[in-house]
Amino acid sequence: MGDAAVDCLYTYLIPARLAGQVSVGMRVAMPLGNRVVSGFVFALEDETEVPPEKLKPLLSVKSPTPAFTPEQARLALWLADTYLCPISEAVRPCLVEAGAAGGRRCWQVADEPGVTTLLADPEESAVLDYLRANPGASSAGVRASCGDAGMAALESLRHAGMVRPAAGKVKNKAREVALVIPAVTCAELLTTAEAVPAKQAELLRWLAAYPEEELTTAELARRSGVGTSTINTCIKKELLKLETRALRRNPWDTVEGRKAEAPQLTPAQLAAGVAIEDAVQGREARSFLLFGVTGSGKTEVFLHAIARALAGGRQAIVLVPEISLTAQAMALYHGRFPHQVAVLHSHLSAGERYDEWMRIARGEARVILGARSAIFAPCDNVGLIVIDEEHESSYKQESSPRYHARAVALERARQHGAPVVMASATPSLETMREAELGLHTLLELPARIGARPMPPVRLVDLRKMTRGAHILSAPLREAIGARLAAGEQTILFLNRRGWSYALLCSKCGHQEMCPNCNLTLTYHKATGILRCHHCDHTLRAQAQCPSCQGPVMAYKGVGTERLMEEVATAWPEARLGRMDRDSTVRKGAHQEILDKFDRRETDILIGTQMVAKGLDFPRVTLVGVIAADTSLAIPDFRAPERTFQLLTQVAGRAGRAEWAGEVFVQTFQPTHYAIVAAAQQDYRAFYVQELRARADAEACWPPLTALINVLVIGEKEDEVAATAAALARRAREEGAAENLLPPMDMT
Repeated sequence: MGDAAVDCLYTYLIPARLAGQVSVGMRVAMPLGNRVVSGFVFALEDETEVPPEKLKPLLSVKSPTPAFTPEQARLALWLADTYLCPISEAVRPCLVEAGAAGGRRCWQVADEPGVTTLLADPEESAVLDYLRANPGASSAGVRASCGDAGMAALESLRHAGMVRPAAGKVKNKAREVALVIPAVTCAELLTTAEAVPAKQAELLRWLAAYPEEELTTAELARRSGVGTSTINTCIKKELLKLETRALRRNPWDTVEGRKAEAPQLTPAQLAAGVAIEDAVQGREARSFLLFGVTGSGKTEVFLHAIARALAGGRQAIVLVPEISLTAQAMALYHGRFPHQVAVLHSHLSAGERYDEWMRIARGEARVILGARSAIFAPCDNVGLIVIDEEHESSYKQESSPRYHARAVALERARQHGAPVVMASATPSLETMREAELGLHTLLELPARIGARPMPPVRLVDLRKMTRGAHILSAPLREAIGARLAAGEQTILFLNRRGWSYALLCSKCGHQEMCPNCNLTLTYHKATGILRCHHCDHTLRAQAQCPSCQGPVMAYKGVGTERLMEEVATAWPEARLGRMDRDSTVRKGAHQEILDKFDRRETDILIGTQMVAKGLDFPRVTLVGVIAADTSLAIPDFRAPERTFQLLTQVAGRAGRAEWAGEVFVQTFQPTHYAIVAAAQQDYRAFYVQELRARADAEACWPPLTALINVLVIGEKEDEVAATAAALARRAREEGAAENLLPPMDMT
């Protein structure tokens, strides 16, 4: 395969001088026309239809080791064929550097030295100073150092031409350190200590007492209480020696394993587990839908099946939808499978990702836990793939290659002869429909562990509340106060970030919009900026209207920032936490927030959908849904389904232990079938009604049909419109007129 502009596989001859050096996954140099390009080897063949004398030879091997395995090569070709993307893009997720710098915007200073002193804006000066000290820093790095105001300053500097994009640096190599270790036996150390100066003797006796310690020179000096000069003297005397070792950059070195012992399974769990474990042992590429109510013990079924896969010498991949879930999941999996778990997701540093990737490739990590990209981990013997919360839209990759992790998991499992377990309390309509048609085996867990009751859900009709009670209604306020008095914990769910989701002029009605996406900009009061939550465009909020220069700008809607302010005002004694994308930018913030909540150092956790799924905290007895209608307003045929899923999932966070739970759902549409079904925790009723609604729709939506979205992009509007119209005509000629939707302007 050639460079990124070439979407073909070419056949080359391996010259005698490279015999034995070329294997699948190797990066090689080869001639292409009058150029020399680099590419990857995707397959080796003994014979070819093209006569050998007509083949051009490879020029050289550019990497000492393969970048991907033969199985990953087959997976990449399947991905390119299935999702109609270039092979060069399809193979990218299979590379160790995938996700390390991809998708991140990196920056460098483009101005002359000394310009910083001419800037009147201190925030812009701070950003320039940071980028000069950290050339190639990512947007996330700028935000972590300079805050949200720094992001607005970065945008201003970019428009002024003072900063420009830079290529991100990928640290795709091991981190090596020099460790001090004894060059002689412990007995010889003690004998020598009798004949050397006092400080050297102190060092040698310390090393003899702690022979298992392997430390750097600085660490040894600190631990033993001697100076580095003393250590260097002992090295010169050949009593000690320096040895270079690869040091693992462990992203979860602070995570402690929990629940290490496997509990006794319930009859329903046992029946589901036996079916999955039989497929693991029989090496059957079967797929299962594990449909269980929240708190029914689906995770324990996974753990037993993973243990069976490991016992057979195979590996397991476990996908979770949110990075926020990996900390809690890591503690659970690490407790059950110590030193065998690797984690992969986009919040790892480049070095951490490299080390985890190589642990998997070497077979040191046999349980791979992560977000959707973990499905491409370099496993050579997959025995089980688990997709937790399979209904989540985060399993879809929005940039090329635009894959669905569920489909990739099914294909990869087929290649390995391994089962796939898709689990959810609210399965997607597509997956449940496929299970009904016999494409997946349906396994059910109908009750919670210990026969604990599902929390009662109380609908609060906001139409009957005064305007001031739309954020926190009187019934919810009373319930929160009762939980605080009892020392119990509360989760408040609001799926909107920021302080308000719109800023508009009360005089002329002007509303600040994103110039890139034509979406409303969300106001963040803490930093005084407006942000697009789609493309991350930022703008400083102004006191005056930019259209009519009116003095008053009104705030519309409620976000998590404003909700937290409201709760703090109502209960100043309460210890609050907030979990959304804005509060978890800094590395490790997810884990810190959840750890504090787990230690009961937080009374009320406020958050977006990050708090709606997968979390298990026994002292949570109250869940409050602030605005259940938010997701219903989205112009998407899946809006009712996502509303039902979110409400059901967040309600399931309450009453998961011996303390009974309760859920309050505030809504302006208390009779909507999605909200009623969620309040009754009745998936079947929702499934039947939603399927009927999609069948009755003019377009006949999935899962009763399949959708293909053709996106036409260009610089000239008339050419784009003409191309879209031509594609529509061609589709009608091919017989697709019945279900063809007209071209739409997406700007």
